[in-house]
Amino acid sequence: DEQVKKLYVNRPYPGARLWARTYALVMVLINEKLRNSELRSLTLADVDFLHREITVRHGKGDKFRVVDMTDLTAEALTAYLESGIRPAYLSEDDFLFGSLQGGKWAQMSRQGVSSLVERHIEAVCGTSGCRSHALRHIGSRVCLNAGTSLEELQGALGHSSKVTTEIYAGRVMQRRRRESAQEVLSFRDEQAEKLHRKNEAGQMEIRLFKKAWSITPA
Repeated sequence: DEQVKKLYVNRPYPGARLWARTYALVMVLINEKLRNSELRSLTLADVDFLHREITVRHGKGDKFRVVDMTDLTAEALTAYLESGIRPAYLSEDDFLFGSLQGGKWAQMSRQGVSSLVERHIEAVCGTSGCRSHALRHIGSRVCLNAGTSLEELQGALGHSSKVTTEIYAGRVMQRRRRESAQEVLSFRDEQAEKLHRKNEAGQMEIRLFKKAWSITPA
């Protein structure tokens, strides 16, 4: 669980490129427990900051579901969108996560997301060989150990069968105590508050800059 805490910390490591995008992407995978393909298909319009929800329109079997968005994910996405990595001229219907290729915003590849996550986890936690799907399992383990019911988790994961969700439960409930998982979630909330304050400070600086610019004599 100490390794999981490291993933929640918003602290760029040396040599990290496009940190805000990578951090936000990892937060969506671990907190909202999305599949690789689901994350890559997200558009900005799928993110509801007001109601703290993310709409998954293309789940496994092209199924639709809505998942709760954690405060940390909301703050990470806010920082990412304000970083300018995702060009401001894009519409809400363009991919949430992507990359500029030939001047065009393109969907990230499955391998690209997996490799990015693998490098990130190795740099932050020192653990190698962890791909994007591992974050889905880690997030599920934490939630189950913290008291989330199988039915709730089944809905969040988009599983058609409860049996599939029980496989996740079998892997997790024997490994950690509930108190430890609750401590992890409390730590996650603390990181969300820290990032919220950082985002607010950044927005204030932008407002002050714009105000100063607007009153600067010609």
